[in-house]
Amino acid sequence: MRCVSYFTNKKTNETISYNELKERYQNNFATWQEFMNWTEKNFDEEQRYFDTPYERTRNSVYATGNKWAIENWNSTH
Repeated sequence: MRCVSYFTNKKTNETISYNELKERYQNNFATWQEFMNWTEKNFDEEQRYFDTPYERTRNSVYATGNKWAIENWNSTH
């Protein structure tokens, strides 16, 4: 499972990724701490979790309940 951080602007409700936040605004501050303080004041952080392609496929195979498909999945992965 993969975790991705997103930031929502408290005033505009715009949601952007962490990398995009750094690209847009980090150069406006002299230090990293100033940037982080500003971020905490103006944005809400939320984390979203995504399954990897391997996990999605495994879950699909197990959801079928087909014991031969599950056995084949386990023997090949």
